Amino acid sequence: MKELNDYSGEFIPNIRFEDFSKEALIKLLKTQSLCALILHWGWRDIVKERHGEDEENQCWLQVWLKVAAPMSERLAQGLNIQDKNVIGYFKSLQLNPTLPLDRFRYTMEIKNPNLGILTITRCPALDIWEKEGNTKLIRFCCQELEPPSFEEAAKPFHSDMKVIPLKLPPRQSPDEVACQWEVRI
Repeated sequence: MKELNDYSGEFIPNIRFEDFSKEALIKLLKTQSLCALILHWGWRDIVKERHGEDEENQCWLQVWLKVAAPMSERLAQGLNIQDKNVIGYFKSLQLNPTLPLDRFRYTMEIKNPNLGILTITRCPALDIWEKEGNTKLIRFCCQELEPPSFEEAAKPFHSDMKVIPLKLPPRQSPDEVACQWEVRI
């Protein structure tokens, strides 16, 4: 069968990822990453509607602390990331569907295998929250949720890895970086 550039043709009962072209798979990855974010925001909205914002935030934190390490492990297994250091952690972050390469902008500087700097220059959620003036959500997500979540996601690569915030929102101007992290063993 010829590689498919999309799925606009007839139904294929036994379709496989291997049936698609590289370009189609890239589109699919980007779409699935967006779907993961939609799912994430959807469950949060339901919890908030039923139980209030404080309970939503506590559930959000508990979910991330529960899934961060297993998600890192699966990404590492899926693409054979064997580095047990900052390099391995950065590789997994690059592939994480909740930090999609086409929506976020960031740099990763490797000083040595046990020390790196992650700088997020564009965070779509932060951009929205700043426009809305939602300082409560900025404070919770950026200061309470992300630091332990990032560190939990690093554990599969080294149990002693620390993810230390160097700069967190709020920011004075949208020209500033969204956040910056030192990752070290």
